[in-house]
This record gives sequence, C-alpha cells and structure tokens, in this order.
Amino acid sequence: MALGREWFSRTVTLNGAWAERETVLVAGAGGSIGSQLALRVARERPRTLVLVDRSEEPLSRTRGAVAEELAFSRIVPIVADVAEARSMRRIFELHRPSIVFHLAGYKHVPLSESNPVDAVRDNVLTSKVLADAAVGVGASSFVLASSDKAVHPSNVLGLTKALCEQMMVSYDRRFESRPRFVAVRLGNVLGSSGSVARIFSRQIADGGPLTVTDAEMSRYLITIPEAVTLLLEASNCTGRGGVFVADMGEPVKIVDLARHLIGVASSNDTPPLEIEYIGAREGEKLHEELVASDERLTRTSHPRLFKVSRPKPDLLTLEERLRELERLVSLDDGASVRRLLQ
Repeated sequence: MALGREWFSRTVTLNGAWAERETVLVAGAGGSIGSQLALRVARERPRTLVLVDRSEEPLSRTRGAVAEELAFSRIVPIVADVAEARSMRRIFELHRPSIVFHLAGYKHVPLSESNPVDAVRDNVLTSKVLADAAVGVGASSFVLASSDKAVHPSNVLGLTKALCEQMMVSYDRRFESRPRFVAVRLGNVLGSSGSVARIFSRQIADGGPLTVTDAEMSRYLITIPEAVTLLLEASNCTGRGGVFVADMGEPVKIVDLARHLIGVASSNDTPPLEIEYIGAREGEKLHEELVASDERLTRTSHPRLFKVSRPKPDLLTLEERLRELERLVSLDDGASVRRLLQ
C-alpha cells in the first residue's frame, strides 16, 4: 500500500563506521524492531553485539538470524529483565557497551490502560535503569524508541512515553559529555507485533470480518526497515541529543488500510471480506500528532529527520516524580500511578 510519501532509504551513513570499534547493546532484541535492528547493526561488524530480552524464544531467534544470515559470531545473548537494576548494572559493567538501543517495554494502548503499574515499570522505570547503567559505564550513545502517542498524550501508554522523552532530555542536559541521550518518535510500525496490519492479516486468514474502531481514525504509518533506519540515523546525528521525529507524510485512514489488504487478499472466486466498526477503545485518539503545540522542529543531517525543540523539564521535579512513581509501582497502586502520570 502506498503510504502517501517516499519511503525512507535503508542506507545509513555511519560516521567513522562507529560500530566496527564498538560494543553495541540492544534491549528488547527479541521484538519485531529489535531483531531487525540487531541484524542491521551486525552488518557493521561491531566488536561485540549484546542482545538482551526477557523472552528466551524470541531472543534465540534473533541470535540465530544474526549468526546464520550474516555469519557473525561476536554475539552475547542474555535473557534478563531490563527492569532489574542490579542485573543491568552487572551486564553493563561486564560488557561496557558504548552504544545502547532501548526498544523494550509496552507498546499497545489497551494493555497499558489495563495495566498501568506494569506499563510504568516496563516503560518508565526500565528506561531509567538502562539510562543509569549507560551513564555508569560511560557509554557514548543511548537511543530510545518513543511514539507519536507521547504528543498531547491521552492514555497511559502515551503518558509513559512522554515521561520517557522528558527523561532523555533531562539526562542529556545533566550529562553534557556522554552519553548522548536520544528519543525517536515513531508512528504505527507496520508489521510489528500487535500492529494493526498484523491484526488485519490474522483476521483475513480467519475469514474476516476486519475490525476497525472508527471510519475516521487515522495513523502515521512506518515500516520496520524505516524505523530501524531512523533509530540508526538519530544515534548518528551530530550535536547533543534530545527528541527526534521523522517526516512520515500524511496520516493514513485505518479503514483505507483495511480495504487495501482486503483487495490484495480477495480473488474472483471469493466475495470481499466485511469491515466491522467496533468503536474506539479506552484512551484511543482518532488522530495522532507528531509535534506538540509548544514544540518546533529544526533540521538534522538527515533530510527526513528533525530535532524537536521543546520546553526543558524541571530536573528536580522530574526526579521527585520518578521516585514517587517507583514507590507507587512497588505498592502495586494502579490508581495512584495513573493520577501521578496525568
């Protein structure tokens, strides 16, 4: 399906072939984007590629793909929960990664709405654990995958992503030499686990109907290879870190995506599948945004990637709120977690 724009080139110009001399760590390496990022990084033949995920089977698949497809053997697969600070400190001190990509955590609105404590633990507190570990070993670059849901957030997932972005800006200001902290806003990543395209594909295989929340609902769409390119480009931009966002063209109506996939799957022998409207789920917006009203964009070395200039968070207040969130998570107090996020 045409996305209403040119596709991002998969070619990334890495200044100084950074990965050849570096140890690179990918957190969430078993996921859809994490696995493809691991493959892309391995092509640069890093000194060591550390792959971390708490799920054994997906991590094993990523390790196998990197080893077999690229004949790359300098891989260290680690099954670990990236929210466990002691475990992460040990892993970072042992392998001393200089480049860290953080793709672990919750990514779906309904699950986050139902599980605010776990969403905060797996998104916000995990980001702090990894960021602190990166500071501890003097890493040069820390890149976090964010979401357009962080802009004017209306749900728990968006609120956690917005807080993660504030954290990246805060850490980048606090540690002015290194690491360089970066958050990259991505749209709806086609083909990622739980993405709308995967849901539609499963519904097509089951004979339909395809469920659409609202006829007007639209999303910015991006492919997995494009997401990987953006994460690598953001890690490679010169200057300080912060929040970055891509020009992803015009948003696409979800019903148009459904119709396109139905057309691809249909044949002359079978009637087209039905579309069923089920209503927006709790916390969902009709339309996402890429830039908030109090933000502006500046160009980077990549023609489609922009840096977001935004009001600076108050560091003291942010630290206090993070400590309070950590306390509320330890108490499993979902109602208070939700209130504090808002």
